[in-house]
Amino acid sequence: MKKRYSIFIASLFLLASLNHTIYAQSETDTQTQLDRPRIGLVLGGGGARGAAHIGVLKALEAEQVPIDLIIGTSMGAIIGGLYASGYSPEDLENLIESIDWRTLLRDAPDRKYSSFRRKQDDFGFLVKFELGFKWPKFLLPRGFIQGQRLGLLLQQLTLPVASINDFDDLPIPFRAIATDIETDEQVILGCGNLAQAIRASMSVPGVFAPVEINHRLLVDGGIVNNLPIDVAHQLGADIVIAVDVTSPLVSQEKLTSAFAILGQMLNTLVLNNTQQQRTLLTLDDILITPDLGEMLAANFTESPSAIHAGEIAAQAQVDALQRLSVSSTAYDAFLAKQRQPAMPPPIVDFVRVQDDSNLSPKVAEGLLHIPLQQPLDVKQLDKDIAKIYGQGYYEQVSYRLVEEAEETGVVVNARKKSWGPNYFRFGLSLEDDFTGNSNYNVATRFTMTTLNKLGAEWRTDGQLGERPGFFTEFYQPLTYESRFFVAPQLDYNKRNVGVFEDGNQTADYRVTTTLIGADVGKELGTWGEFRTGLRHGWGDVDLRVGEPQDESYHFNSGFLLAKLTYDQLDQVSFPHHGSYNAVTWTGSRGWLGADHDFDQLFVRSIIARTWWRTTLRVDSKLGATFAGDPAVENNFPLGGFLNLSGFSLDEFSGQHLGFTSLIGYYQLTGTNSSSIKIPIYLGGSIETGNAWQDTDDISVDSLRWAGSAFIGIDTLLGPFYLAYGHAEGGRDLFYLFLGRTF
Repeated sequence: MKKRYSIFIASLFLLASLNHTIYAQSETDTQTQLDRPRIGLVLGGGGARGAAHIGVLKALEAEQVPIDLIIGTSMGAIIGGLYASGYSPEDLENLIESIDWRTLLRDAPDRKYSSFRRKQDDFGFLVKFELGFKWPKFLLPRGFIQGQRLGLLLQQLTLPVASINDFDDLPIPFRAIATDIETDEQVILGCGNLAQAIRASMSVPGVFAPVEINHRLLVDGGIVNNLPIDVAHQLGADIVIAVDVTSPLVSQEKLTSAFAILGQMLNTLVLNNTQQQRTLLTLDDILITPDLGEMLAANFTESPSAIHAGEIAAQAQVDALQRLSVSSTAYDAFLAKQRQPAMPPPIVDFVRVQDDSNLSPKVAEGLLHIPLQQPLDVKQLDKDIAKIYGQGYYEQVSYRLVEEAEETGVVVNARKKSWGPNYFRFGLSLEDDFTGNSNYNVATRFTMTTLNKLGAEWRTDGQLGERPGFFTEFYQPLTYESRFFVAPQLDYNKRNVGVFEDGNQTADYRVTTTLIGADVGKELGTWGEFRTGLRHGWGDVDLRVGEPQDESYHFNSGFLLAKLTYDQLDQVSFPHHGSYNAVTWTGSRGWLGADHDFDQLFVRSIIARTWWRTTLRVDSKLGATFAGDPAVENNFPLGGFLNLSGFSLDEFSGQHLGFTSLIGYYQLTGTNSSSIKIPIYLGGSIETGNAWQDTDDISVDSLRWAGSAFIGIDTLLGPFYLAYGHAEGGRDLFYLFLGRTF
């Protein structure tokens, strides 16, 4: 009994001693905290100029100044949020200098991730811009940039802290400043998804689409508070270090466009509230204003010099900063907390899709490849999301990690386009050879998308000009994965068919065709499609120029069709990489109503490869008629710019066709290092081929040779060429060309 009593007394004494030690240590820590002022870092907005914040962070770490709180606006929210989540200044410097900003600020995924349906939209001469339509008004996107790629990058960068909902629980407490565009109120974002908060804070109105958080539509915080010094004071900062990278107003000589005027107006708002915030600085606060000159907010190529300017500006305040410096031991403890160790990817227990469009979530789920009970593969997830976005139905596709019932899940949020789901596109094509031969066409396309859960579409094209026409197709997927489909259609068009002898046109026909048909097919991933179907139709061939014996006539058509297409070009206007291959078989049959029985095969191939700025492209066409004797309306045409340049448009035609060309072009502008952003190319071609009526006429000696030299510009309206074409026999033509060349 005495022994147990002794042990009990000893235990009480030990606990009391331990408690006293803990209390004493706690009291010491508290006293230490009270002895050091709480430092708040305020990072202002300024676009690319905000790279200077990284230089300031480098100087702060060099002087061993610990940061207790970070408040950021716009670019300041990006740098501040990433630093608060555990990145070092060196990490941030490497990141910002390695980013391809031109690609990052482009929403569309790499073309290889677009659905084959959307790839088909690239052909023809329609511009890429979509104008939404909802009766009775047209709708525009809420920003030129939806921020798809930027949002994914921010989500990836903040993945190590994705499970943190309260920004006070980050290695350094953090706040992002945004503006409620509906009420013009400041919104202080201190919880939720960190990547989304950063994305909202830098959404420049009109440039970036707003971000919806808690039913509020948020844009760039710089509109109401570009340098949130007051917020730092409100959150308990004893001393504020504020970094102002606001762009100065530009001179009258540079206000030469509506965009420049709008930019000046926005910058005036930002400057005014920045000046108001600067008046709130106390004598103990520190203001750092890097000397960035006239650096533009959009000029990310100057990021290295901006980082250096930020470091120089902070070093100029070295005396004030050294008063905030702590011991090496204390600063090592700060860094140990701030530099969060790399975390392994989470194990995925479930995947869920949230889709607010008319589509079933199963459509997007079919494009996700996230194995359960395995570590999350972020690169694969990014590719899958690019494919979902590449369907063309969504304004933004994002993801977040969630914890539910002790399980980790990936929730993919697919938000429908605010200006959809019905769209108009317009286009213009023009060709002039400066000899009196010219043609033009204007076109429009109206597409109704997501008509049902499976993703049905109804596309209607109308065209006026040299080749007027009307085409409509209803596209109905049969599975959620959009693999199998049916597509009834109607096609009406008019075109000219010329007859030439020795370079002189002897007759000109106007061919009018009407076709009704239906296809069944299968999409082959994002790279291809196979479809087969039948057509029945009728038409007229009217003689417009020619001898009386070249009479007009009416014809009937009916044929089977099978087409296999492979499309992995990186772009259509001036492809740099990839290939396009299509094989089409047509079988005209009398039992389908045709006047003639015949079989035709047409093969189209494009292969492009690029070395640095130089691209070589091989274009080939092959056409063959195996049986029967098709009329003039079924002949293969050849001739015109990049299709035997120097010869007239469709100067050659026949039942058989062979053509190949080697096209080379050098990109003069539009690269990352170029000050001119519009891609301009200098190029030329070597071309050979012919069209033959009979197989006996086919020979190497009968091949025609031609070539061209051109300047090409990838404009918003499509590829534009100013070209010179030379063909054998002294044939020379100059071309003014707007539209696709294939």
